[in-house]
Amino acid sequence: MREIILLIAAVFFGHAAFCLWRRRKRPKSLVGRMLLGTGAFLCSVLAITTLLTLLGFVYYYHRPRPKSTVRLLCRGVAYARDVRDTPRPAIVHILFVNLKTPGVGVVVTPSETETLPARTVSEFAQEFGVQAAINANCFEPCWTKSILSFTPRSGDAVRVLGNAASGGVAYSKGHRSSLTLSFAEDNTAVIGEDLPNAMHAISGTHRILKAGHIANGLPSDTHPRTAVALSEDRGTLLMLVVDGRQPGYSEGLTLEELASVIREHGGYDAINLDGGGSSAMVAEKAPGKKLRVLNSPVHTGIPGRQRPVANHLGIVAAPVEE
Repeated sequence: MREIILLIAAVFFGHAAFCLWRRRKRPKSLVGRMLLGTGAFLCSVLAITTLLTLLGFVYYYHRPRPKSTVRLLCRGVAYARDVRDTPRPAIVHILFVNLKTPGVGVVVTPSETETLPARTVSEFAQEFGVQAAINANCFEPCWTKSILSFTPRSGDAVRVLGNAASGGVAYSKGHRSSLTLSFAEDNTAVIGEDLPNAMHAISGTHRILKAGHIANGLPSDTHPRTAVALSEDRGTLLMLVVDGRQPGYSEGLTLEELASVIREHGGYDAINLDGGGSSAMVAEKAPGKKLRVLNSPVHTGIPGRQRPVANHLGIVAAPVEE
């Protein structure tokens, strides 16, 4: 940190010294003045670029971490932030949804085909009027070359991978029902089982928790994560997002660690959804209130930037005061 402060000071004192010299030694010729003006402009650009770069460095590597918290968002929907230090810094965001609470409903991004326009989680929540939402299925195409070169962008056509259904319309079919979370019209929910006439369904990449037991042979890489789980009585839905790829702030979890966290918070069956730069969670305190991004997405390596994704899992609920 001392080196960073000294570098910022050196750049700005150098810039100030150049400006003072320029005023005292102002050339008389037009060419001389143009060259000096160009030098001053380039020096200013260098100073500003250095400052922004160093501020970005400080923010990325020395960002203050929030505290663990639990609060009620809507009737039947609570939010918990679980801040962990071991085995590495990790911040877990959890929505607990009581599926038996009157007024609580499930919304999956609607479509009639497996191809649909990409939306960020915030765009989905605003468009369909849900009070909380996360990203869901994997999709294609999806690639990132730089902060300016990536696919998809909002509105681009993408194809959902795996099982997906909304409003009773199954618009994508996968081959592994064990990776699917399905909902009936009355909010009855199952993971890894066939549900006749399912109203909504999403699916993921791994079954990480089955009957309270962590799956064997899970990949050991560390990433941002999104997952869903059900309690043993299937009355509570857990929607989880783990921040990652942000050194010193939150570096992510392995799938085994994710399953362990889910079990600690009451999950009994769970699947891992699309993660990495797709992981995002938004919510509002009550219907009509401003939506807030609860986690720290990291699309294209930029903390706070959301990736447009194919489909989403949203929750509608009534205000607490009702």
